[in-house]
Amino acid sequence: MTPASSSDDITDNGGEVVSETTSLNAESNQGINGTASRYVPPHLRNRADGTNTLASAEILKLKRQLKGLLNRVSEQNMETVLDEILGLYRNNRRNDVTTTIAGLIIESISSHSQLLDSFVILHATLVASLHKLIGVDFAAHLVQETITRFEDKYTLAASTTTNNLEEAPDASKNLDAHAASLYSKESTNLIVLISELYNFQVISCTIVYDIIRMLLESEKLTEVSVELVLKMARNSGAQLRTDDPLALKDITEMVLKKVGDGPDGLRQLGQVIHSNFSRLKTGKGKQSHVQANVPGGDSIQRLRKFLSGLAKRRHVVAHEPLNISLADLHSSHKKGKWWLVGAAWAGDPLVEAQERHREQHAAKTTSVEASEASVLLKVARKQGMNTDIRRSIFVVLMSSEDYIDACDRIGQLPLKDSHQSEIIRVLLQCLGNEKSYNPYYTMVGQQLASTAHSSQRFSITLQFCLWDFLRSIGEEEVGGAAVLQNSRESDSGESKAASLTKIQNIASAYAWWTCRGVAELSMLKAVNFVKLKPQGQEFFKTFFIQIFVGAQARAPAASYLSSTSPHIPDTNNNSIILKNLFFDIAEKNASLARGLHYYLRQNHLEREVKTADFKRLLEWSVDVAKQCLKDGLETSAS
Repeated sequence: MTPASSSDDITDNGGEVVSETTSLNAESNQGINGTASRYVPPHLRNRADGTNTLASAEILKLKRQLKGLLNRVSEQNMETVLDEILGLYRNNRRNDVTTTIAGLIIESISSHSQLLDSFVILHATLVASLHKLIGVDFAAHLVQETITRFEDKYTLAASTTTNNLEEAPDASKNLDAHAASLYSKESTNLIVLISELYNFQVISCTIVYDIIRMLLESEKLTEVSVELVLKMARNSGAQLRTDDPLALKDITEMVLKKVGDGPDGLRQLGQVIHSNFSRLKTGKGKQSHVQANVPGGDSIQRLRKFLSGLAKRRHVVAHEPLNISLADLHSSHKKGKWWLVGAAWAGDPLVEAQERHREQHAAKTTSVEASEASVLLKVARKQGMNTDIRRSIFVVLMSSEDYIDACDRIGQLPLKDSHQSEIIRVLLQCLGNEKSYNPYYTMVGQQLASTAHSSQRFSITLQFCLWDFLRSIGEEEVGGAAVLQNSRESDSGESKAASLTKIQNIASAYAWWTCRGVAELSMLKAVNFVKLKPQGQEFFKTFFIQIFVGAQARAPAASYLSSTSPHIPDTNNNSIILKNLFFDIAEKNASLARGLHYYLRQNHLEREVKTADFKRLLEWSVDVAKQCLKDGLETSAS
């Protein structure tokens, strides 16, 4: 064999070898004489008439040698054939030997005739041995070429399958049927090779599952796809279950969805596939080739022992199967082959895996949120949210993580200025429907007021909503005669449905908003404290108790009236908030101040509690409020 260094020499027609230096000198002389001045790259200087005669002869000789070895390969002389192939690798360029032997194996497997599985298994064993001894580059090239050939043959077989022959003219039915049969046989032979390469640990289960999904994800099952999936399930099903049982479960569910498609014959084949995958999923199909009565099962076991003992006799280069996916092979011409050491790569597998994980998580989260939103929409309709705006606000309130998240999401809703009042109305309705007082809604209202474009408009909205609620619980004089007439003409059934819990919840929220300046005490100017109805009495009792507690607390308090031993805020009897509230209102509105003074004088709020500390707090707060009202009235009168 000619050494690799002599491949740069050329041979003329007479067989005389001329050195490269002589050729370059000749070219230089021609350039000087003017006969030839075009530069010829070194790798093209050996070519004559567009072909490299020596290289072509070497390739033909190599092809004949490898073809002879493949024809002689058997279970008994596998070791001898491997030795001769390794010798060819040492004496020839690695790429030439790899491409030649891969092409010969694929060509012999993808013949038009139906091959025995034992023939394919024997060649798969040879490929697995070379994968271990030669390295990843050999198996990577052969797998890529095999997958490409399989996809081409499968596409042709699916397009000319007998299921579509009914639409063809009579003259071409026989020809199409024959072509479909040939393509189907070639696809079957190649799928057996792929499954056996997986069984012999040349490729991982990732690409096998990708191929099965590709066969099942077509719009309509065909006989070809069903037969190929069934073939792969019978050959590699047990190993698939061992490597990735969750993916096998997904495949089984996919098959179940596809069973009902197609004619009766395909449905029967689909049921056969489903039964096979179901047995594999439950573990009943986990058995060896010998137990499964696969032809050549004994031979397979011996070949596996041969592969396992190969590492003891020789130096093994590749230890792991190729963990590549079908998408990696399809994008190899754009991004490169990351599985080959030293190959160019335009991406990062780790980053892409993280991106896929994030996309899957986002899709899963989106689906969960969509399902939760659909459930919340049904609840919103049941609670009387009769517009899309109210329903969207309700969904945001119910699905937010906290009050800050709720305010941020409400701010992102496409609401006009005229729709801002709907936020307060939905907020109060949700607050009133709670079984116990929930400070979450109170904090949402406070946060919305602090971030609103116009706090004055927010306060006015709270005032009107309070008047509407007071009229609904029987205080019909609130709002004037015109409002009273409109409320009588509208539905008045809410006054009968107002529960004690709803009254206390809304009163507690308004008390906190009043303490923190979100709402003003002047909103009570329309209330006649002399003629309060029973539900109005209950509302203002809770309202003022929560004001006196909220003036000493740092956060919205729970309902103190629903607890037999409420927690008293840690306080130093801070009277600043109470003085600001009651003194200022007495200066601005004397009529309201007299009404508040009358209510606090007639209603002894401390009698409604049972603990001594809480009673002392309320007594002190009532005294401060009444004194502030009295001082404010005197100041305004003077």
